[in-house]
Amino acid sequence: MNMGDCFLSYRISYLKEMKVYDNNGDFSECGPSLKASWSLVTNTNGSFIKVTGEQLPKLFNIPENYKYFQIDSLSEEILNLRFEHAQFSGKKSIIIDHFVPENALVENRDFHY
Repeated sequence: MNMGDCFLSYRISYLKEMKVYDNNGDFSECGPSLKASWSLVTNTNGSFIKVTGEQLPKLFNIPENYKYFQIDSLSEEILNLRFEHAQFSGKKSIIIDHFVPENALVENRDFHY
C-alpha cells in the first residue's frame, strides 16, 4: 500500500447535516476532495452508511453513484466501517476503516503525523 503523504494525511469528516467530505483538496498532489452525502440504512444484513455522490463511480471504480459501508462498531469514541474495494490491481479486498475524533487520545496514533 502507498504510505505516501496523501495517505498519511487523509482525513474524512461526516457532518450532522448528512454531508461527507475529505481533506484531499488541502494538499496540492492528492486530487480533488470528496463531496457527498450520507444516510443510515438498516436491513437484515446489518447497519450501513450509504454515501452518495457523483465522484463515487470514479473513486471506487463502480457503476453506481453510491456505496455502502457496513458499520462494524459505533460509539462516541469510534466508528469502524467495513467495505469491499477493488484497490489498485482490481483485486477485491475487504477494508476496515477505524474513525476516531481528532481530539481523542489513541495509543500509537501519532504514526499518522
